[in-house]
Amino acid sequence: MDKLSLLLALLLTLLVVASIGSDGHPDPISNNWRPTQLLFYWHDRHLGRSLHNPLNSLPKERSILMGQAQGMYFSAVQNFIALQMVMTSVFYAPYFEGNTQIVMRRNPPQARVHVLTIIDGTERFQSVTSYARISTVLDDPRIGYFIVEYNCSITYPDQLYSSS
Repeated sequence: MDKLSLLLALLLTLLVVASIGSDGHPDPISNNWRPTQLLFYWHDRHLGRSLHNPLNSLPKERSILMGQAQGMYFSAVQNFIALQMVMTSVFYAPYFEGNTQIVMRRNPPQARVHVLTIIDGTERFQSVTSYARISTVLDDPRIGYFIVEYNCSITYPDQLYSSS
């Protein structure tokens, strides 16, 4: 085999290997991943340290139910108020029904805007590359009611769901 053929074979092998991530899934830079945006509103009523709150399509409490937040939060520091939050969003909306996404982050309540890394999920959101930009829409500590907008940018492996 001449040097040019060997070089071409080596380059082709490198391209194939580079398109597969260390977890065996295609690299998100390649065309095998599907980006999507999810926008929903988390309606948080403080009823203890566990979460079991609606995810709605609008800030209005009676808007379309898109899913439910499940999880917990707890104090992350001793000197001031900051919470560690672990939350799973379970979706009911038609295209993403049964899918989940999981976020975990230190969450100082006094900050109005955060960026959370979505660390895992199920179904379409398994092996995702994603983040959520969250911002407080309503903050009423008197009654323990908060509304937080979740604007999620999610990229998931398209080849797993190409028939959908």
